[in-house]
Amino acid sequence: MLKLLTTVVLLLCPALADAISADQIMANARYASTLNDIEFKGQLKHGRDRTDVTLKMLRNDIQLYYEKNNATHGMRLVLQQDSCSLFAISPTGQLTQFPESQVGASIEGTDFTYEDLSLRFLYWDQAHLLREESVKTQKCYVLRAENPGKSGNYKYVDLWIHKDAFALMKMQAYDAQGNHIKTMEASDLMNVNDKIMMKKMKVMTIAGGKTSSYSYLILQNPEGIKKSARPRKLR
Repeated sequence: MLKLLTTVVLLLCPALADAISADQIMANARYASTLNDIEFKGQLKHGRDRTDVTLKMLRNDIQLYYEKNNATHGMRLVLQQDSCSLFAISPTGQLTQFPESQVGASIEGTDFTYEDLSLRFLYWDQAHLLREESVKTQKCYVLRAENPGKSGNYKYVDLWIHKDAFALMKMQAYDAQGNHIKTMEASDLMNVNDKIMMKKMKVMTIAGGKTSSYSYLILQNPEGIKKSARPRKLR
């Protein structure tokens, strides 16, 4: 049914279909999510709780580290052109394939899951362009990507991708029954080496159509970047 509805939308809006394909948008969004050898410090914030994090973006190798029980834990996302591999990093630095059963687990009691922070859904290969729409004055493509497997909490997600920078501006996730269960959106942006990315991200858990809890990922400006990297608040 979803594919049928998407086909109807594209038939009614041929200019939208011809301008750029869903595959091209997703490929550009994957590229926009990588940076060249940049390290960010930041925090995961949930209520009064804070968890210090380090985000390393090393071209096609993205690593996230956080402190737990006086030890450093992490995850590593290794990107290929059309796929990605997720690994867990132990306190001793050992890499193991990330357990599929834990992809949808909460990170340190926050609303963020490993699936959320890895942006794994950008690598789902069943995406459809739905429409164009603005998010807080920023013009975006809206796509629907379907989970090709059974791991994680999401059956499909809707993605708002910035039309010029191809940065992920917003995500809404749905379970197998079509219930809206998660929203993730940018509230601040920054320009890092001529690429726009989120400086502050809010993620909300949705239950019964209402926000039941929320958390933030807040990144600091990395050293040695251009002055244009000042955060830009979205209204």
